[in-house]
Amino acid sequence: MRLEKDVVYGQYEQCVLDAYLPQSNGFTTIVYFHGGGLVAGDKADKNNLELAEALVKEGYAFVSANYRMYIHDAKYPAFLEDAAQAVAFIKENYADKLGNGKMLISGQSAGAWLSAMLCMDKQWLAGV
Repeated sequence: MRLEKDVVYGQYEQCVLDAYLPQSNGFTTIVYFHGGGLVAGDKADKNNLELAEALVKEGYAFVSANYRMYIHDAKYPAFLEDAAQAVAFIKENYADKLGNGKMLISGQSAGAWLSAMLCMDKQWLAGV
């Protein structure tokens, strides 16, 4: 497994991601947003690492992104803007460049809400 840690995808200090990549290219990329009620959580939580290891073993790339949260004085829609920016960055730098161009957007709890909003409201991923 190749790991690219703390890759900057945006202008805010919270806008970093970890990319867990299989040894070979041509993979499907799974984008993952952590949970925590938009006030807690981190891309490198133990559960995320276990999930990354299992998925990479099956040939997927797993990219876990942090985003601004309420504890950093972020207000709606800052976290959605960050998530959309992360997806655009991941598509360009991993899914299209190293992978097969396919992406799955997922998350847990608040991260699942972010994922649903990105996928259900076309404004967030317009142009991606």
